[in-house]
Amino acid sequence: MEAIDVTTPALRACADRLAAVARRLLGMPPGRLSVTAPGWASTGASADLADAAWSALDRCGTGVAAAASALARAATAYEAVDQSTAARLRRLNGAHR
Repeated sequence: MEAIDVTTPALRACADRLAAVARRLLGMPPGRLSVTAPGWASTGASADLADAAWSALDRCGTGVAAAASALARAATAYEAVDQSTAARLRRLNGAHR
């Protein structure tokens, strides 16, 4: 397994970009995919397809928003562990002087 470098600024930048994508997905105005085909048998199927597409976009946007939130929480947790570890090492270093 290859090691990766983790930086909290990079995690937060990625979270911000994902949150922007989620906002775009979740903020698309309904009706943008609406299809009208008056008098055609495919009208009902087209409407069903548009509804399914909106549901898929909503689920995708919700998932992307959750991933963005998880990355932001991971950055915060990473920093907290780093600070806690640094404090513990300082205490140990002081105890051995």
